[in-house]
Amino acid sequence: MTDPLPRAPNRCFLLIHLPRELERSRRYNHPLAIISCEIDHFKRINDSFGHDAGDEVMQAFVRRSRTCIRQAIDWIARSGGEEFVFVLPETNLNGASRTAYSLRKVLSAQPMSTCAGPLAITVSIGVTALETAQELKSTSAAELLRTADRCLYASKRLGGDRATAASADDIGTVMPEVCRGARSEIH
Repeated sequence: MTDPLPRAPNRCFLLIHLPRELERSRRYNHPLAIISCEIDHFKRINDSFGHDAGDEVMQAFVRRSRTCIRQAIDWIARSGGEEFVFVLPETNLNGASRTAYSLRKVLSAQPMSTCAGPLAITVSIGVTALETAQELKSTSAAELLRTADRCLYASKRLGGDRATAASADDIGTVMPEVCRGARSEIH
């Protein structure tokens, strides 16, 4: 359930616990937000500086990311490769967008120390949230993850180092080529 490299919950944990978070949100009619985040050009880091440096970047990513989320409420899981999912219970789209902005700033504020020397990184982020009882009732955990991923890919297509957010109205309709109704910004 824990990925030993970044010392964060793994994809298996995510796939078990996200549906539970969604059920809790439905029960209490509280919003639920998801942030999908990927380290930009991570393969280039591994290829240019070695896997040890890449491992150190990933560990620093998790340590820094944890400073942007509420302890004992929000959680982060490694969903694969250099991609992570943040689960933000009781958080609407605006709150999740603010968290995404904080993540981008904290992660790029200063280079990460590695065995190859300091390495600067940026991240691409996708954000979505369920806010109303109808959205919570009609959306599955898989759909929520897919929408956050589609927004993440929109951020990557637009050059990375940005966050793209889509409301629950866009769940299932956010297209890989065009993130309709989404907000994307570079700060």
